[in-house]
Amino acid sequence: MERRPPPLRWERLGAPVVAFALLLAACAGGGGAPAPTITATNPAADATGVPVTATIAITFSQAMNEASVQTAFASAPAIACSFGWNAASTVMTCTPAAELAPSTAYEVTVAASAASAAGRPLGTAFSLEFTTGAAITETCVFGTSQFGACRFGP
Repeated sequence: MERRPPPLRWERLGAPVVAFALLLAACAGGGGAPAPTITATNPAADATGVPVTATIAITFSQAMNEASVQTAFASAPAIACSFGWNAASTVMTCTPAAELAPSTAYEVTVAASAASAAGRPLGTAFSLEFTTGAAITETCVFGTSQFGACRFGP
């Protein structure tokens, strides 16, 4: 007499099959929050006439790991920044240590390695270009002023 294995019972396979499906979905990127994106910038992309006193603000779609974003931030020409964040960690502001160079094209980048607070990387690098306007000058009674100090004579 031929001996057959017992029939497969779905009741016995239910938990392992569900666990495997969840593991497969997580590995395929189906689990967790979506990757963060940059939703707004100030100055806007390709802006011209940006004041030399401007700050740079970058808005993200979700809370970010502040240290990873600051490390991923770069600019050309280089801007020495003091970074600030809103309470939700969704808006990073770069306040330059000195005024930006007048009539200069800047490119600001955030590398793909910038990560959300949940650890999800940006995924693709972000680039923003803008051009500053002329230097700020004021007219004084006997000359011109640049950066608040009057100069007399030519």
